[in-house]
Amino acid sequence: MWDIDSLVRSNNQASLDWMMRGRQSQIAVEPHPKAWPLSVLASRMLFGPVNLEALIALLTDATGNSKFFGLVRKFLPEYEKKIMRAAKTERVYEFCQHFSQKYYPVPGGYYTANIAGLLETLPVDLFGLSYTSYEDMSMRDGYLCLLSLLIYPFTGDDRLAQDDEVPFVIRGTAKDAENQKWKPTDYDIGWLRHLISIIADGGVWRAPTGFSITKIDDNHIKVEQAKNTAAVKEVLRRTLIIAQRLNIHVEFKAGRSAAEKKERGPRIVLLEKVSGLVGRAIVERIPEFGWTPEEIHKLVDGTKYADLAAFADWALGKTGCRVLDKNYEHCSYVEGESEPIFKWSQYNIESLAREWPRAKAILDHIDNITDWVEKNTVTNFGELVNFLSAHYTKPKSRKIPSNAYDPFEPLDLEMVIDSGFGETDEEAFEEEEIA
Repeated sequence: MWDIDSLVRSNNQASLDWMMRGRQSQIAVEPHPKAWPLSVLASRMLFGPVNLEALIALLTDATGNSKFFGLVRKFLPEYEKKIMRAAKTERVYEFCQHFSQKYYPVPGGYYTANIAGLLETLPVDLFGLSYTSYEDMSMRDGYLCLLSLLIYPFTGDDRLAQDDEVPFVIRGTAKDAENQKWKPTDYDIGWLRHLISIIADGGVWRAPTGFSITKIDDNHIKVEQAKNTAAVKEVLRRTLIIAQRLNIHVEFKAGRSAAEKKERGPRIVLLEKVSGLVGRAIVERIPEFGWTPEEIHKLVDGTKYADLAAFADWALGKTGCRVLDKNYEHCSYVEGESEPIFKWSQYNIESLAREWPRAKAILDHIDNITDWVEKNTVTNFGELVNFLSAHYTKPKSRKIPSNAYDPFEPLDLEMVIDSGFGETDEEAFEEEEIA
């Protein structure tokens, strides 16, 4: 069963998603329906006897409603009457709409949040490239191609000196079994079937040889924390073959060992991925270590490929905009929270508002070059590589600068953090005031 508030929120979010379809980097702030269909239905259905649940919620939310009114009066006083006269289910939407127009775009998910969700944190989107997203390579093809042109962004990160979770490729198919003259016995198959049956969903089994298996469900497991040894490789190869017989999907991310990263360079996996998209002949024309942002600027400024310079500045964290140069690795977190909590402060809002026009212009340039590459990836990316290589004169001695990446470098925004005593800094401040 669905309660009416859940139906209203779902309908509002669906309507908002439809209106805001388009580029991921922009929030459309113009569309605004005259009325949310289910919101109108809800308001009409509530007429009649006193709704005790709604009355209790109103009394319980009194503090939140008061704080919300304070935000409106402080940051959007010119829209106070319009926001507060809106139906309860539309007030947050109205607030986000006018806030986006006056300061900077509010991430889309907040438009249909309840008041408590909006009050919890100042909505902020950080677009900076992170080590995790680079290593996972779970990005658009256009981003992968353009990143392959650039020097490695994270040379100062300690994770380069560590083995990845699964620092090798696991190959396990029926053909592998045949080639190796190894076939699983009934005992082997029964053993894996029994293991999966006794582990609870989300449970972990740690193999003494040096890897772990996390059970997602009866037909899905995940391999993690594998040691880079011949014994582990062979056990996992056989595990994949058995799992294939049992129709069990094995999830893992093949990575590299620290030694391989040092020997072959951190860009090797990315270049192999891009070779699969555009062909090895194109990738071989890219310098081994890639181009620096400074070199890219000299090559493309004033040309039809000028948008590439904005992409290079973004990838190396050199735009000068915090929301583009920083990512969520730079944030402080309250213990137990999966997202950072930004304070609703004058400094945060005004500084982000000043920064946004420049950030938006850079995001537009990034969108332009990415969309162009993806329009015809092989042809257009090949054209770009040919232009860069034809106009680039390699110096006699080329020293690749180290782009020192520090995930612990603080983000210059006021945040709610742990005080060190199991409470947030705001809670500690409130207790101090009371005392």
